[in-house]
Amino acid sequence: MRKSRFNKKSSLIIKSITVLFCLALTMLLFVSCDNEEPIKSKEEILSLMSSESDTELIYATEYFERWGITNFQESKMRGVEVLFRDYYVEDMPKAIDHAKEAGTLFVENMYDSIDLTDKAEVTHAIINCYIEVVGDPYSVYRDTSEYESYDTDMSGTFTGIGVSIEYNYIEKTMRVVEVYSSSGAEEAGILAGDYLYKVGDQLISQMEYSDIINSIRGEGGSSVNITVKRGETEITMDVVRRKVVEESVKYTFDSNTRIGYIKISSFKENTAKQFREAIDYMEDNGATGIIYDLRSNPGGYLDTVVSMLSYIAPKGTQIVSFSNNYASPMKADDPHTLSLPSVIICNGNTASAGELFVCAMRDFSRAGLFSAKIVGTTTFGKGIMQRTIPFTDGSALTLTVAYYNPPSGKNYHGVGIVPDIEVSNTQGEDLQLKTAQEEILKLIK
Repeated sequence: MRKSRFNKKSSLIIKSITVLFCLALTMLLFVSCDNEEPIKSKEEILSLMSSESDTELIYATEYFERWGITNFQESKMRGVEVLFRDYYVEDMPKAIDHAKEAGTLFVENMYDSIDLTDKAEVTHAIINCYIEVVGDPYSVYRDTSEYESYDTDMSGTFTGIGVSIEYNYIEKTMRVVEVYSSSGAEEAGILAGDYLYKVGDQLISQMEYSDIINSIRGEGGSSVNITVKRGETEITMDVVRRKVVEESVKYTFDSNTRIGYIKISSFKENTAKQFREAIDYMEDNGATGIIYDLRSNPGGYLDTVVSMLSYIAPKGTQIVSFSNNYASPMKADDPHTLSLPSVIICNGNTASAGELFVCAMRDFSRAGLFSAKIVGTTTFGKGIMQRTIPFTDGSALTLTVAYYNPPSGKNYHGVGIVPDIEVSNTQGEDLQLKTAQEEILKLIK
């Protein structure tokens, strides 16, 4: 997933400018163009939907208007449709089929639970229904506050309590993976492995993810009341919020074996800088080999992982290419290279840009740039990329725009990357790391 930073072909540039110009124009017409007709009943709308024949209208929005789903920002909805039809990687359904499915989902599941007089809320609901019908789990619409939170998170710098968390969307649990040093969380006594249980009097399990994040974050110097569960024990504390620079790259160095270990947890805006610092440290201390740990790395910005791989591969080496002529292949543009023997650890939660890093390192090895082995379990299998497009009101749409391929050109979407040496961990023992340490010694010798 990445922000739009590609140098596209001229035709795509023209298309992008045209789409965004039209989108900006329609956004300016919210007040004058949005329909103010009375709200129809669920039964009336469903009846009109069922009796509608295919009139070959281009947009689902046009059908929504005909059926009386009128109290939403039609110009914004049209802008969303323009973007999907111009950039979405798969074929879009026919407008009437899409409209019937999305409209039915909205009327049957949301009509009674949202404020139908609030155009922003109705628009948000309809867009989410529209996206759900597309069937792409990676496309998402974020309102202003959600996008602000997302953008802050991906910057790698934020004001908060200072923890890295793992959120289970099914069980709605939030486990602390890491506590940052010199943070309010460390000072208050929160430990890795704790589960965030309450924010104030609100149960985490009864809150939406974005609401949890917004409740925990806040002004620097302010405090938030947090209850954690440590086993069966509940511990409540006031935690001070401070500026946090997320360490998405951590490293250690064994001065005896001169083997380096680099853990990469995600690819955010500040990750590439941290990665270069780690590599420079390894080189300055005479490293003979490096273990890269990409386990449970969910991905992040494509520009970031390309920048990191550019610091390893010779300048001009192709790093990633795209399907459907979305953009020209991206190549290493940094004169720095690194040809040390490498072992890369991955698992089933290594996804997207994390998988690209793993696969690129394997491809570099096969091309003879250095020796490398992959250790762990088969990766998640997400070889498609998303583009995030902000609207003028501060909200944003993320949609899938292309398949991206590693240097070999062989896409791994839906398949994953099978390690050279498959090994799973047992309870209490990190066999994957142990195996990686054994393999790097072999490669060095």
